[in-house]
Amino acid sequence: MADTINYQPLQRITCKDIQNLLIVSQATAQRYFADIKNSYGIEVVTYKHFTTYFKI
Repeated sequence: MADTINYQPLQRITCKDIQNLLIVSQATAQRYFADIKNSYGIEVVTYKHFTTYFKI
């Protein structure tokens, strides 16, 4: 997993952030991003949603 120190819990993240954090392809990052949005029923994905979803 790439650099996670530079993120705050309530900071908004994008597909590109997920791609860089998990070191995955753009398509995989988009799929994860959509899964997070659908799982929590949200429009804006924060770093806290990301860490909770992946149990980090």
